[in-house]
Amino acid sequence: MAGISQAVYSLAGVLIGGGITTTVAVWTQRTQLRNTIAAESRNREIGASATAITALGRLRARPAGEDDDEALLELATAAQDLRDAGLRARLAEAGRILTEHAAAFNMAGQEEPVSRKIACEHGIECLGAFRRGEPIPPTPEPFAATLAAIDRWTLPRT
Repeated sequence: MAGISQAVYSLAGVLIGGGITTTVAVWTQRTQLRNTIAAESRNREIGASATAITALGRLRARPAGEDDDEALLELATAAQDLRDAGLRARLAEAGRILTEHAAAFNMAGQEEPVSRKIACEHGIECLGAFRRGEPIPPTPEPFAATLAAIDRWTLPRT
């Protein structure tokens, strides 16, 4: 009888020990997976922000009257890899200024190079703050005024 109870205790110890080991192994594996996914996501964001800064730099430096659809596409595509919705929205606004600059000229007489400079500099400023882990800077008045002029000229978006 004592041998049976000893065997039951031994079996219970093995099962409990195995259960603990399995639980710890699964927890460790899930934690490592979560950390790997977070690191990959952060690396993708850093790469996307670098691509967006480069695209904005190219757009800012281009001569007046020349289009750079490739840089605009790079900016829009890179923004999709950014998790910060506020930053994505700000970059979308910058892209809107860059593509609808004629509305700013028609409503406020703002030349295309001025609109481009406003959009690119603020976009780069926002991306720099993001990369440093700082909050997105407030919208500067010229940026907001340019968007307002575009809004007055274009049809409401649905």
